[in-house]
Amino acid sequence: VDLEEAPCAGDLIFFSRKENGQADHVGLMTEWIAATEKEPAKIKVIEGDCEDKVQIVTYEWGDPTILGYSRLP
Repeated sequence: VDLEEAPCAGDLIFFSRKENGQADHVGLMTEWIAATEKEPAKIKVIEGDCEDKVQIVTYEWGDPTILGYSRLP
């Protein structure tokens, strides 16, 4: 992933939990974790309705449920 195009802390991350291509979940990104030789790039996201809690969840950037992200002005 080109780091200039990678999401940043504070960006909204859109998910399709039903994997139908439509956003049905959103999280607030807190951290970008760069890829290594052994691990893919990852993101940490604050989610408000993950297992009925607010928590930080880590995803591989290539996770198929991630639709994309948006940067707020």
